[in-house]
Amino acid sequence: MRLSLDFVTIGELGTKDFLRVNKNDSISGVIKEMSKEGVDRALVYSDDEPEGIVTKKDIVSRVGSSRRRRIPPSSLHVSSFMSFPLLILPEDILISKAARVMLDAGISSIPAHRDREVISLFSKWDIAKVLIKEASPIEDIMSRKVVWIMEDDSLIKARKLMVEEGLSTLPVMNADGKVIGIVTVTELMDALIEILDVLAESGARNALKRIRVGEIMRPLIPSLRPDDTIGMAAALMIEKSIRGVLVMNEEGDLEGLVTLTDLTRFVVK
Repeated sequence: MRLSLDFVTIGELGTKDFLRVNKNDSISGVIKEMSKEGVDRALVYSDDEPEGIVTKKDIVSRVGSSRRRRIPPSSLHVSSFMSFPLLILPEDILISKAARVMLDAGISSIPAHRDREVISLFSKWDIAKVLIKEASPIEDIMSRKVVWIMEDDSLIKARKLMVEEGLSTLPVMNADGKVIGIVTVTELMDALIEILDVLAESGARNALKRIRVGEIMRPLIPSLRPDDTIGMAAALMIEKSIRGVLVMNEEGDLEGLVTLTDLTRFVVK
């Protein structure tokens, strides 16, 4: 059964109480605010005007670069990490159209404005919230070609995979080929920031090579079966604050991964 989303707008569905930061704020302070508020993004302002968006994925993409390894994150500003120029849409745009815009632009959130004032921040998380009663099976939308990582791989490899493949969630395998957890942009960002803030460039690079994915992953993440519903996947993402849910068969083998982006594609279709 497909829920009717024909008349739902981004102004209605978007998050009203979103995190606002200044482009001159320290990135370390903004990360603490994200953790405190339980969010993965913030709208960036210059004076009173919205100028960009900064997400955990933006931070992971930029904080580990060789140029920025020379500077502790506590000395870096939000302006060094934010994505801009900012795409803003009117509040009465339907979520199906906004979802298409996000997919085409390769972004995960869009501010909604009323009379040039931003009133909400619409993101893929809001799409998950509206799909929690969707009864279609997740096998219809899940990604079957899953990129994964070994538990003894380094943080550098995890970051490289996420950045180059455009991912936010990686299943973690052990030597027996069994899934033992996941690593997301949250765990990776926290580890990168902690290391780079206390070590000089050479020491940080050695630490990034030395620390294993198994040390920072989320273990024992609940999974779903291919015939479970899209609504169950959406609810699990929201409950656990994860952008991807593992899909396993009865033998415990990895069949696929369903992500917030898969939910977004479903709304577009």
